[in-house]
Amino acid sequence: MVAEKRLDEFIVFVIIKTKAKEAVMLQAAMIIIGALGLALVIVGMFIEHPRKIYIFYILGGIFLAIYSIYVRNVIFIILQLVFTAVAVWKLAKSRKK
Repeated sequence: MVAEKRLDEFIVFVIIKTKAKEAVMLQAAMIIIGALGLALVIVGMFIEHPRKIYIFYILGGIFLAIYSIYVRNVIFIILQLVFTAVAVWKLAKSRKK
């Protein structure tokens, strides 16, 4: 009886530890995605070619939107969706010229 209880406690402990590690890994991945998005937008600011600028803005905006959804910040979700949509529109507009 005692051995079964200890085994059950051990199994619960292992499950909790595994979930905690998964949560930490997810959080780290989201921070990397957010940082990558930020880096892409910043690099886009220094590019001279208009089409390349919008490609960097679109990719950066998508990564930052994913991060914003993860942190559940409605203001930044809306900002990134609008930012990305405008960049897509401007890219399409520049290709017509």
